[in-house]
Amino acid sequence: MDMLLDKILGRKVLLTHDGKFHADDVMATAVLSLVYKGKIRVIRTREDVHNKGADFVYDIGHKYDPAKNYFDHHQTGGADTRPDGVPYATFGLIWKHFGLQLVDEKVHKAIDEEIVRLIDAEDVAYDSFYSEKLKAEAVSFDAMCSDFVPIDLEPKETYKRFMILVEFATKYLSAIIQRYKNKVADWDYVEKKYN
Repeated sequence: MDMLLDKILGRKVLLTHDGKFHADDVMATAVLSLVYKGKIRVIRTREDVHNKGADFVYDIGHKYDPAKNYFDHHQTGGADTRPDGVPYATFGLIWKHFGLQLVDEKVHKAIDEEIVRLIDAEDVAYDSFYSEKLKAEAVSFDAMCSDFVPIDLEPKETYKRFMILVEFATKYLSAIIQRYKNKVADWDYVEKKYN
């Protein structure tokens, strides 16, 4: 019944894992929410992920196959790596394939380098962002997401908190996109004047 309703309403069905969540699955959901203008339904489960009829399966399933809309990075060897060696997590994979529907190439690259790459690096334990001077981890978006995860992982409450973060992340990503559009336009203006 839900799938029929999704088709009638023009919603995309997004499937990701249940339980504990991180910044990469929250931000990946935000990207898809922006691409499909909020017309999404999120299923969070670990059961039979390849047969749920979802339009997108991400951060679960051990497959990276963009042609079939599978975007996981947990398989042996990961999914892909950036030229600088930073592996992709789910946010990076979704941004890599769908971010250009939201921004032009220059803005896409700048956001990946300065925002997406850092979230991915933390998710795949490539870099921990530990401050020797402060003797503490930096408060990152991923750390904030972890603070929202209920201790008992009660499914309804976990889903509710995940969706609260997705709503915030969608607004946050919209603000990032606007800021980077302005930033790239400023770079282009300065370069043009310089030349």
